[in-house]
Amino acid sequence: MLRAGNQRYCAGKPEHPNQATSRRSEQAEHQSPFALIHGCVDSRVTPELLFGQGIGDLFVTRTAGAVLDDTLVGSMVFAVSSPYSVPLLVILGHTACGAVTTLKAMEKDAGNPRLPGEMDDFAEQIAPIARTAGVEGSGSEAVDTVVQANARAVVEQLLERPAIIRKAVEEQRTRVVPAVYDLGTGEVSWLEG
Repeated sequence: MLRAGNQRYCAGKPEHPNQATSRRSEQAEHQSPFALIHGCVDSRVTPELLFGQGIGDLFVTRTAGAVLDDTLVGSMVFAVSSPYSVPLLVILGHTACGAVTTLKAMEKDAGNPRLPGEMDDFAEQIAPIARTAGVEGSGSEAVDTVVQANARAVVEQLLERPAIIRKAVEEQRTRVVPAVYDLGTGEVSWLEG
């Protein structure tokens, strides 16, 4: 359903399903999401739109750079637990991610990247991924390489960190999949395999 919705979005033929007042009324007492999309706070990346979904179809969580924190992981555990038991968690990065400015901070001081204010949290999580990805510079290719590596790293963290998510994956009740949204084309590339 996500792939089909994204294809319609890319083609400029959105269907806007499950957005009528009847759907709102139907979902008022109990929601029925089939996936959780965790992505970046970027205003150009709106999961319900780019996947062509409506009210009650998706849980959505967002942080700059799609990094994890305890509250967010708790929300994901909530989504895979009963009564929702969503079968799919998508970790969605996007091209030209501003939160990946960690690369610029690394250029200034590779051993101690610093960003203004509370944004150091992103640097602490993204900088090691950038180093492991072996990128040089901070151009668009380097940023996009780190975005892909970060989406994969977040998936790995979710498979290691919370026992409830790990168990749901081991029992094949839930899949955790990395993906990247292209701001220019609107296409979501799935990074599985």
